[in-house]
Amino acid sequence: MRLPLLLALPGMVVIAGVMALAVVARPSLVAEGQASSMQQGAFELAIDADVENGNGACDPIDDEADVEAGATHQVAVCVLNPPVPIFAFLTRVVYDGQLNRAPELPDVLPALDDNPDANAGDTTFSSPDLGARWNCSGFGIYPPRGDDEYTPEKQDAVLACIPDLRDPDTTLVQGGPLAVITFQAVGQGDDHLEFDPTTEISGESTTIGTCGEVSPISCRDAVLHNAGGGPAVAALPEASPEGSPGRR
Repeated sequence: MRLPLLLALPGMVVIAGVMALAVVARPSLVAEGQASSMQQGAFELAIDADVENGNGACDPIDDEADVEAGATHQVAVCVLNPPVPIFAFLTRVVYDGQLNRAPELPDVLPALDDNPDANAGDTTFSSPDLGARWNCSGFGIYPPRGDDEYTPEKQDAVLACIPDLRDPDTTLVQGGPLAVITFQAVGQGDDHLEFDPTTEISGESTTIGTCGEVSPISCRDAVLHNAGGGPAVAALPEASPEGSPGRR
């Protein structure tokens, strides 16, 4: 049995054994009649450049948006037509740190309302959402990051989520937003938001799609057009690798 590629994350080697047990011991997520209810169409990922347009995140999916300098702007990571229920996912969106920054938030288990913000927990972006009992904290080792400190060569917002091992009956059978990323515009120009090749969607026991060479699917990027003339933006604090005290 090939484990999902998201186990190869920087800083997550320690929990690989625990994840392996979770995959092996987990019962099937496909209930009777569930397969027939799957949406028809191409399985793909997309970045919605403007979650406030239309009916909200991923409805519709905008491939570009205009952003005023200094403004806070949200984009969504969307999954379309998954062929089987989603068991785990890793999303990594690369952006230009000279044009936008993704503010860090204090780490609070199970890290569902962080930045990136999973479509679960106190803040959700669709109905239905991802459901209950998701954990995006990497067991406290690899929580969401607006800019991943393990990849200093680029600016990338990363989020890795699995079902809570205490009750692994969580699934997503319909397409919609996986997460929303909050950016703050700090420069003028076009920021091409791109899925990193490590972005991956996993089913019950194996990878079902990536933006890389293994099980490749369509991964649609987006562009933020940052305008000039807005208010000045103060520098945001750097993230602490050790995380911050809990909020709320």
